Amino acid sequence: MKQVPAAAEFNRGVITRFLRWLDGELAASKFVAGERYSVADITGLCTLDFATALVGISIDPTLSHLSRWHAAVAGRPSARA
Repeated sequence: MKQVPAAAEFNRGVITRFLRWLDGELAASKFVAGERYSVADITGLCTLDFATALVGISIDPTLSHLSRWHAAVAGRPSARA
């Protein structure tokens, strides 16, 4: 499949803005969909981990709420299965 560098660069900006938004949302709740772990967290973890591994996207260390959430959900026994 032909890659389009301009599209990749544009989408990195989209992802950066989304992760900043998600960090703000996680400032008000423990998990993605509220105070309880849910399928939203499972989906988010899988998506973020695949993006990290396959596309080279990483969590900006200044996104403290997102970093906290990622450490919490990635540290669950089910995430290591």
